[in-house]
Amino acid sequence: MSGISFDLGLAIQSDYDTDGFPEVQVDLYGGENAGAPMFEHHHTFGHDSRPLDPEKDANARPTSNSCTALYGWEGSRGHSWLGSDPRVTPKLPKLAKGSGRVYCASAHYVVCDEGEDAIRIVHASGTSIRVDASGVTVKSPTVTLGDGASGVATEATLTALLQSLQQLGASLTAFAQAAAIVPLSAGTSAGVAAAATALATVASLPANFSQTVKAAP
Repeated sequence: MSGISFDLGLAIQSDYDTDGFPEVQVDLYGGENAGAPMFEHHHTFGHDSRPLDPEKDANARPTSNSCTALYGWEGSRGHSWLGSDPRVTPKLPKLAKGSGRVYCASAHYVVCDEGEDAIRIVHASGTSIRVDASGVTVKSPTVTLGDGASGVATEATLTALLQSLQQLGASLTAFAQAAAIVPLSAGTSAGVAAAATALATVASLPANFSQTVKAAP
C-alpha cells in the first residue's frame, strides 16, 4: 500500500464544497493557473481556520508573503493542511514554552499561557480578559453589562459601584452586630422574626466582609 508524499506550497484559494467542507487550492508549480484542483482541507479536532488570499506580484502570481500549505497526494486525491502566514506571525507576541494559542489574521488571540499560568483573551486593540488563580481581570475602557447600550459601565462607574458595595458591607456588619445583642420577645411578629433570622445569617459572614470587595485601582 503506497503512502502519501508531502510537499510545501502556498494556499492561493479557499472555499467550501457543496457539502460544506473546507477546501484549499495550493500553488504547486509557481503560477496561479497551475492546474491544481481544490484539495480536501484537514484541521485538528476542535479548531479550524481559513487563510487570507495571497499577495500577488505584478504578473498576478502568488508571492511568498502568503499562507503556506502542506499538501499531499493520495492517488489522484489531494489533501492539504495550512501552515503559517508571514503577514500575521510578526503581529503576535512570543509564546512561553508549553503555551498554546488560537489566533486570526487581525492578531486577536486566545492563549493558554504556561509562563504566567493564565488564560488570556486579547483583542488587537489591547482590550483583554485575563483569568488566573487570583480571579478575572478585564482591561477595557468600557464594560457592557447586559445586552444593550443601557448596560454600558465605564471604569469610573464601576469604581463607584465597588465603593458602594464596601459601604454596604460595613452596614451589614453593623446590622449583624446589632441583631446579635437584641433578643426576640415571645410576642415578636413573624416579619420581625424573619428579619432577625436574616440578620443572624449576615452575622455568620466573615468578620472582614466589608474588606472583601475592593475598589478598582
